[in-house]
Amino acid sequence: MLSLIDATMVRSGVVDYKGPFILQRDFTPNFPLRLMHKDIRLTLEAAKEARVKLPALETVEEIYEMAAEEGNQDLDYAATLTLLEKWAGVQVKGKAA
Repeated sequence: MLSLIDATMVRSGVVDYKGPFILQRDFTPNFPLRLMHKDIRLTLEAAKEARVKLPALETVEEIYEMAAEEGNQDLDYAATLTLLEKWAGVQVKGKAA
């Protein structure tokens, strides 16, 4: 999947940096999920005050809320992946060594 992302416009410095950690299942916090969740909530509050709809971010906020409820709030924000894996019934893995 990462090679596919690398070949598209979705590629970013964040993906380049986070990819190896995710493949190693290392969710040591560089930026804790709880802080990203707080920032998302603040953005949604500001959008509401400005009467701007952000439906995609509302969905992302729900995912962060559920990931926090699963006990991932002090892990890196990339730990939202564990919730998505649970829903999909799969686990992201790196290549066998």
